[in-house]
Amino acid sequence: MVVTISRAYGAEGKAVATSTAAQLGYRILDDALPMIEGRAPRFRERLLERLGADVPELSQALASREGDSLTEIAALEIEQKVGEAASAGDVVIVGRCAGLILGAQPDVVRVFVLAALEVRIARICAALGCDAARARSEIARIDGARRTFAHGRYHVVWGDPRNYDLVIDTGRFGVEGSAAIIVAAVRALEAGW
Repeated sequence: MVVTISRAYGAEGKAVATSTAAQLGYRILDDALPMIEGRAPRFRERLLERLGADVPELSQALASREGDSLTEIAALEIEQKVGEAASAGDVVIVGRCAGLILGAQPDVVRVFVLAALEVRIARICAALGCDAARARSEIARIDGARRTFAHGRYHVVWGDPRNYDLVIDTGRFGVEGSAAIIVAAVRALEAGW
């Protein structure tokens, strides 16, 4: 079986994935996948930014093409790694639109983890030691990048419940309760329910 976990920023999706993998005895695939949103600029991007001071139109055009090709390369690499991990089975895959990549398959449980905005703000403030305005800004930035990528690459609305088998609120069920729900769903599918 394969479990994919997409998550709203601050909903503790990675903690849910870690607990789910431990309870099922599955491996977890998360940090080994390339990043698309929120990555540090590469040397070439920094150089283009500096050149932009003299020729802004050239810099913007080159940066746009460079960014598009880097996103495409990362997306293809993600799709390949997600496919390989799914083929091997017994894995929890975190983020990177893995549920959209794999689609509705009998051996895939696609999960979206969310929580109310106030809950996510409080969690991010505690984790990062920042104020609510900064936490709200980070939520908008990261969730916005995820939404943009899912729409641009897969032509779907990120977080739309129709794209998932389960949508779980960690504000209500907590990390362990959310993981237990996912484990129960996997066990039910394994039993042929």
